[in-house]
Amino acid sequence: MIEKGSSEENTMSSNYRVSQITPVLVLGTLLFFTTGVYAETIYLKDGTILRGTVKSEDDKSLLIDIGDFWRSVDKNNIESMNKDTVPVEKQAETNVQSQQSGTATPRPITDLRLKFGSAAQTDKLTENGSSATLSGEPSSNIQIEVNMAFYDQSNVGYILSAGLFSRRHSGYNPTRPADKFEYDATGLSLGAGIGIKASDYLHFEGKIELGLGAGNGKITAPGYVNGTSEGGGYGSASLILGAYYTVSKPGIQIGFELGTQSYSGEFKYAGIYNEKVEGSSSTANLVVGMRF
Repeated sequence: MIEKGSSEENTMSSNYRVSQITPVLVLGTLLFFTTGVYAETIYLKDGTILRGTVKSEDDKSLLIDIGDFWRSVDKNNIESMNKDTVPVEKQAETNVQSQQSGTATPRPITDLRLKFGSAAQTDKLTENGSSATLSGEPSSNIQIEVNMAFYDQSNVGYILSAGLFSRRHSGYNPTRPADKFEYDATGLSLGAGIGIKASDYLHFEGKIELGLGAGNGKITAPGYVNGTSEGGGYGSASLILGAYYTVSKPGIQIGFELGTQSYSGEFKYAGIYNEKVEGSSSTANLVVGMRF
């Protein structure tokens, strides 16, 4: 009887210990699976938003699991990182939400640029309704502009730009090469187009740019005394293709642009001659700038 009683007591003691341990194991298992890993939201300097799990990290880069694939990200291109409060099992859902929000309000990439190079040459002069063909001479352009690129999750985005310019359009009389015609114009430029990112550092742009402002002309000829001239309206249209390389830190940018430009400018000479100069030619500009 004593042995039987002891056996029953041992069995009851074992069951009691099991009943105490089981809830602890269950709770631990639930905590493990429900609080194990959380996603990170990573904001890149080019406006891209990534949401995923950091799998590995070294001094230069992060390897991120963003659901359908893994992506390596250069640390120099990261603007900020935030830990999400959404568990990994909901990561795919939040990743889609992140992409949708990025599509709705893409953050702009802003570049401040200084451009200097060539402008359209002058090939036509109209004086009081009578036109003459001119031969174009090298012409100059100095321009400062703010360029904004809007990229979403893809490498293709749209471009908007605005700036100020100072140009000189030149030409000469082919029958009397010493007769020079110059038109100086200043004004506002507005552009719109498409940008394509080849990498985190190199990108390309194609855009249409319109110029609007005012200018004044000058006629130079041997033995000819210039009279007083009055300025008039000016307009231009340009098609520009450019390649730009940006160093992430401190954001210095260099680039080169090729394009075509047409312009028309008016002025009044000696109070009685209504002058109009026009031109169209290829252009090239060197670009230096800063990315913010």
